[in-house]
Formats: sequence, C-alpha cells, structure tokens
Amino acid sequence: MRNHVLQIATSWFLVVGFGCCSSAGLAMADGGAWGNVKTHVAQMPSGGGGGEGGAAPPRRSTESPEQVAASRYKDAQRARDRALAYEEEARGSDEAGFFGLGARPSEKALRQWRKAVAAYNGAIRTAPDRYYPAHSEVCLAHRKLGNHEKSLASADRALQRIPGYAPAIECRGQAYLQLSRLSQAREDYERLRRLNSELADQLMDAMKAWLARNREDPADGLSLAEVEAFRKWVQERDELASRSEGPVSGVRSP
Repeated sequence: MRNHVLQIATSWFLVVGFGCCSSAGLAMADGGAWGNVKTHVAQMPSGGGGGEGGAAPPRRSTESPEQVAASRYKDAQRARDRALAYEEEARGSDEAGFFGLGARPSEKALRQWRKAVAAYNGAIRTAPDRYYPAHSEVCLAHRKLGNHEKSLASADRALQRIPGYAPAIECRGQAYLQLSRLSQAREDYERLRRLNSELADQLMDAMKAWLARNREDPADGLSLAEVEAFRKWVQERDELASRSEGPVSGVRSP
C-alpha cells in the first residue's frame, strides 16, 4: 500500500514538473507570448483617450474670431511680401525677361503666393465683414499664379461690397487683359483713370506689356485687326494721360 501511494505521488510530481517545463520552453521558443502582451500594453499611450492611437482631443483655441482672422491676414501679408521680394530679385537679374515678356514668377515666389491665397481666404472666411477688401489681394495672388478666372472672380467679390474700390478695379482690368477681354479691360481703365491715376498707370503698363507679347501673334480668339485697334487705343490713352493727371484716391486694404 505504501509503495502504491509513493508511485502515485511520484507520477504526479513528474506530470506537474514536465508541464511547467514544457510551458516555459514553449514561451522561450516563441519569444514569450505573455511577454509580448506585456510589452504591447506597456507601449500603449496612457492618459487620454479619444481617437485613434489614444490621442488626446485637440485643445480649443482661446482666441476670438477677430484675433484668428488678424493672425491669418498677417500671415498672408508676410507671404505676399516674400513673394514680391523674390520677384524683385528676379527683376534685378533679368528685368526685360521677367516683366517685359510676362514670364511667371520663380517657384519660390509661386509657393509664397499660394500661401498668401490660403491665408487671405482664411481671414475672409473668419471675419468677412472686416476683411472682404482682401479679395483684391487674392485677385493679385491668383494673377501671379496664372489663375486668371479665379483672379477675376476675387475682384468681383471685392467690388460687390465696394463698387468703387480702386485696387480691385485695377486687378480686374488686368484679369480681363490676360483673358483677352479687351473691351472690358478698356472700360476698367477708363473708370480707374477717374478714381486713381497711379493704379490706372499700372494697368496701362500691363496693357503695353500685353501688346508686346500679342502684337504679331495674337492670343487665341483675337484677330490681328483687334490687336491693332487695341494698340491704337492704348497709344491714344497713354498720350492723353501724359498730358493730364487725374485724382489719386481709393480705399486701402485693412
């Protein structure tokens, strides 16, 4: 009887010992399944919840809409100033090539104009009653980017609120010019001449540059006769402007 009890006890210890050793061996062979689970738990972000990966929810801004809009407008002005500086750099190295032939700005300048468009639009969306004149700045930026239809639309938005806003009229006139809508460009020049002679001169310079590019090889949809008629009109208005100076007025952007 005693021997039988000893045999049973010995068998039980062998089974338990073998099972423990087997489990340990399997865990070591697998790199430790439980160890992996512990590692995974330890690596999970703590505190926080909400969202994928346990990311904390975004903090709410304490700035008022007016402050946010003002910040975006300043960002846009900085981007615009950098773009103009890059253009000045290019003009200094090749004035005729950059302005006389109407080449697009450098890639560095284009990046800044894109930033300016986004920031100006952000300011307008956040505080439209305060920053709607900035549509004329968006008009300028789109023109620099070669987006003439968007440039035209931006100028029209500004003029819906201030019909006599000279910077928007000048920018719209340039958009019409680049779209070969010559009669409308002429109308904006005549209107601008009565409001702001300095901006009218800028539009006139753009018309001269346009003629230099299109006089012998007109843009699509225009005939040589139309371009020649426009050239004569530009010459007449330029001579008339040189003999008289109109008032300089207009509303400035905020």
